[in-house]
Amino acid sequence: MNARLTVTPDCRIADIASTDYELLTDSQDVAAVRDYFGNPPELADFGGFFVWAVDGEYRLVLGFDGIIPYVSKTLYRVQVTA
Repeated sequence: MNARLTVTPDCRIADIASTDYELLTDSQDVAAVRDYFGNPPELADFGGFFVWAVDGEYRLVLGFDGIIPYVSKTLYRVQVTA
């Protein structure tokens, strides 16, 4: 079984209603998320992520272009699929 990374449009930043997400825009935090997924080229343009983590494990990762989280920006769901 080969796992692969998928990056798909999900919603806009304005649509996030939960406070469970943490906004990451610091370059070291962003690099850690990219490293978690193996630093693929699909994540190169993402300068920020909203992440939902439980006990140190990512449950949901949403990336966006650039580092400024304008509410009109599209969020892309980043996940590994089998």
